[in-house]
Amino acid sequence: MSLSVVALPMGWLQVDKGSLTYGKGYGTTLWIPVWAAAILGADYKILIDTGISDPAWVQRDLGMGCRQSSDEGIEEALKKIGWRLDEVDIVINTHLHYDHIGGNVVFPKARFLIQESEWHHANQPLETQAWAYSERDFSATDYFRWTFLQGAYDVVPGVRIVPTSGHTPGHQSVVVQTPGGRVVVTGDAANLVENIQEEIPPTIMVNVNDARRSVQLLHRLAQFTIPGHDPDVKAYAENTNLPSVK
Repeated sequence: MSLSVVALPMGWLQVDKGSLTYGKGYGTTLWIPVWAAAILGADYKILIDTGISDPAWVQRDLGMGCRQSSDEGIEEALKKIGWRLDEVDIVINTHLHYDHIGGNVVFPKARFLIQESEWHHANQPLETQAWAYSERDFSATDYFRWTFLQGAYDVVPGVRIVPTSGHTPGHQSVVVQTPGGRVVVTGDAANLVENIQEEIPPTIMVNVNDARRSVQLLHRLAQFTIPGHDPDVKAYAENTNLPSVK
């Protein structure tokens, strides 16, 4: 079984660079992409994250710039790779923030993999993180279709979920063994390749020590990567065409 990981474009957010890299970059405004990913070549059709459900809600309720073109978003991205919504078997949500689970609701047959600790936190979040959880998104999925994990988990041969807490208590990343090397889909444990290579945690986090350990782990694991929001990732790039980690 030869696996491939494809970057799927979900839209764009306008943020301060300092929100991505702890202790540096403040005062620089950026438009950053939102990434999901598809794993090709497995016996099951597997997605990692599902993007934003409603850019207008992000603009109105969160006060953030948010845009999504007609060819971005989970449904359009899957058309590009030849997948139907009802064919998706497994969705791995790295965490339950609004920009990673917005498309969950469109998959009628998938089961959803999340850390149990993330589920509990999403339902009773810290005050500093409550804004990033949209209950309408994660409650839109039938409860019985969630699988709650307690640590590392082998999804299929060559696809492993690893805990990367810090950004949120139950954050997880996905390691995929491809012919060209290990591809790590980080979620927001690393917003940018810079987070991994310089071992800089994200600024939005619940525990700085956990967040730092997670970027150190990602640095050890990743040969190629799809960070949560890196502009250097190209839409529909695969495997060795993804950003490399030194």
